[in-house]
Amino acid sequence: MRPIIKFNMLIWLAWAGCGLPVTPDMSSEPDGGPDHSPSAPVCGNGIVEAGEACDDGNRVDDDGCQTDCSRNQLNPGDQTDFGLDGSPILTIADVDQFTAFACVEVDDAMGAIELVSSEVDAAQVILLPDEQVQVVQLPVSGTGYFTLEVPAWGAKMVVSTPYTTDYEIIEGDREVERRWNGTCGDQGVVQEGYVFHRWGAFTVRVTDESNERVPFTIIHTNP
Repeated sequence: MRPIIKFNMLIWLAWAGCGLPVTPDMSSEPDGGPDHSPSAPVCGNGIVEAGEACDDGNRVDDDGCQTDCSRNQLNPGDQTDFGLDGSPILTIADVDQFTAFACVEVDDAMGAIELVSSEVDAAQVILLPDEQVQVVQLPVSGTGYFTLEVPAWGAKMVVSTPYTTDYEIIEGDREVERRWNGTCGDQGVVQEGYVFHRWGAFTVRVTDESNERVPFTIIHTNP
């Protein structure tokens, strides 16, 4: 066994002579194992981590999520952009019996109503006011048309869409300006109120370049 010990000693001396560490660094763990301790949460990275109530990916206060990733209280009537990318600063609408109807997460399992690409063909797709989210499928151009059937003169409706969606009810009269939905505005849902001074068919144009499947909620508020 002596030749082996002498050989090992020569290796140790050569290792030390090169200035290399003789023993591995055991400082990371008491037992000498690798350090697998979880990293501290980082507020502002857009990911809700341990100890964070929210994380909207920015360092702006009073937008629903504070710079320390705690929530600040926003109420109807307050103005905010909720820290959403490219979102406008809007007033938060009152919460009523209709606001929650638009707060449904859209997934691929929900069927979509295919819109037509030409205004003259809008009558081929008819939507009625309904207390549920209707998903519309836009043409590849990003702009589609459908017909909204208004059941009575003086009908009032609330239309809810993502804030990224642009739409126009041709000949419709907007009664209430665009606002954040009072229940799920922080999810990017906005709403507008309309009053119709005649009944019948109204052409609707919808544009959304960021998403071909668009949730669209139209609620008749004075049936």
